[in-house]
Amino acid sequence: KHAMNDPQRVTFHESHTEYYYEVFFRRALRVRHFGVTTLQGLLEMVKDTMEVIPSKLLLDPQLSDDTPFENFVRLTEDARRLRFAKLDAGDLSALLRLTR
Repeated sequence: KHAMNDPQRVTFHESHTEYYYEVFFRRALRVRHFGVTTLQGLLEMVKDTMEVIPSKLLLDPQLSDDTPFENFVRLTEDARRLRFAKLDAGDLSALLRLTR
């Protein structure tokens, strides 16, 4: 939102994700490093903080700009507990496949 300097435009099209990732993190977005093969797979991993509006394919942030860091820690811990519960139940699809 702040990078576009336009209060009318608070989001961007899904196809621009790699560009904005490179602008903010100064490196290319490689979805395979996150253990997925598509951008949609990566966005599925962060669905509690970012989602795609299906009709327009625009990214929609789920949290406000002033969200405290503790909220991100809590979301991460909740996701970790859910993954471990699924793994304990034998669901191997919950296994993270991150690369170095």
